[in-house]
Order: sequence, then structure tokens, then C-alpha cells
Amino acid sequence: MMDFWHCHKPTTDDERAADHEHLAKRGYGAGSSIAAQPGVGMVDLTSFLFRESDCAGLKFSQSPSPGAASDITSSAILARASDPPPRTLYVSCSGCAAHIGFFNVATSSVVLLKWRVSCRTTSPGAAPNSSECLAATLIATLSRSGSSKSVVVPAFQPSHQDAAAADDDDDAKSSPSPPALHLWILNANITYASSRCRGAAPRPAIKLLYREIPQAEADAMLESMTSDVQEVTLPLAEIAGAAEALRASGELLPPGERVFREWNVGLLDKWVAGGV
Repeated sequence: MMDFWHCHKPTTDDERAADHEHLAKRGYGAGSSIAAQPGVGMVDLTSFLFRESDCAGLKFSQSPSPGAASDITSSAILARASDPPPRTLYVSCSGCAAHIGFFNVATSSVVLLKWRVSCRTTSPGAAPNSSECLAATLIATLSRSGSSKSVVVPAFQPSHQDAAAADDDDDAKSSPSPPALHLWILNANITYASSRCRGAAPRPAIKLLYREIPQAEADAMLESMTSDVQEVTLPLAEIAGAAEALRASGELLPPGERVFREWNVGLLDKWVAGGV
């Protein structure tokens, strides 16, 4: 009812002039975004969000390539960037050079991917992997929107410089880019056990239909006015990892239940606190 009231409440002439200013300040407006605050970290299903000033041991770059120019501050990279400036920078560890997240230029916030970092806690347990984070995101999307269909696409497209570098790489030419994933949840709460899996304990999971689709088809589905899918973003490597996990999980199913029409059937494990 509150949503209906905000959208359809009567408007008087003296309120009309101030509406635009009030709309811009609403926290749930289309133009709003979440930004980290100094000294305050935020936790999402797949990532942590921090201010750059609260982080140490990071390096920023415009490309994930090992030889790309990097610096310990985002401002130094943005000062050398072309016009228009990039919307996102890559974040890597200054010690081991591993890619661990992204820097959102618009909100000046560092996004650290959960499966790329380790955390010290008083009750240590197994950290979630990217497929388990994807499963949690799909369940949250289903709960929030009521839609059981999602399309998993790259977090952002490579820049022109990255594309040119890939064209010059013989290995990149021989291996296709990871596909997008079209997912359809069948059952968000199942438990299974298999002798092929680590340990004998039953494992909670979601059962779903999936298709590996090209980026162009994913974009067309998301841009359609009659689309019934929700958008989920992951880094390219994690999309490829999720596709591999789904293909492997199909081997756990009876042969007659691995395919349904043009869809494949697979499982995504859920993360369990204290699990192995």
C-alpha cells in the first residue's frame, strides 16, 4: 500500500515544484545507489563493500592483465585514464597480484568478492565458493521478485584495450569466451547425497534447469519489454566456473533426468555455516 500511495497520491500545485528535489533524495529511488562510508563495511550475498581509505594492500588497474599499469590508489589510475573515464577498475592484492574485486568509480567504493578473500573469525569454517554465492543470490532473487528465472552475465564488459589485447593473444583466440547462463529454479530446497561427493553427509542444494547461451542472446532477453528473467552479474571466470559445476552435477542425476527439452538439469550446492 505504501508503494501505491507514493506512486498515485494526489499532487497539489505547490508540491509539484519541490517533487524533483525530494525524489532525488529518496533512498529507494531509481537513481540511488549504495556507497561505503568511512569506517563502515557492508556485507552482500557475494561481496564486501568498503571505502578505499579503509583498505590496505590493494592495487588498482584498468585491466586484469599481469602487465597492466597499476597503482596503490584509484585516483592515480583515473588521472591517466582516457576520456570518458572507466566506470570500474580491477582490484588486486599488492602481495600476490591475485584479482580480488572491483572499484566502483561512481560510488568510490571497493567491492571485495567473498570467494577471493579469507577472513579471520573466532569460529573458523569453510568459506563459500563462487557457485555457493550464486545459489544464495538466486534464492534471494526468487524471494525478492518472485521470478524463478535468471540470466547470469559478466559484471562488466571488457574495455576496448582489453579486447585488443585478447585479439593479440593466441590462447585467447583458441578458447571461446565464457557463455552467459540462463537459469530456471525448479526446487530451491533439496537435499542429496552421493558417493562421488566429498563426505557422506547429505548436502543442501537447489535444483535447476540451465542453458549456456551467447552474450547477444542474454542481452536480448534482458532488454525485452516482456522479459521474465532477472539479471545476475558475476565475473567472467566465475560464470565459467558455475557452468562447469552445473555440468559436473548433472553426472550425479539419473541418466533420464539430466535433460529436459532444450534445458540441462543441474544442482548448485548451498553454503552451510561450519560445513566442509
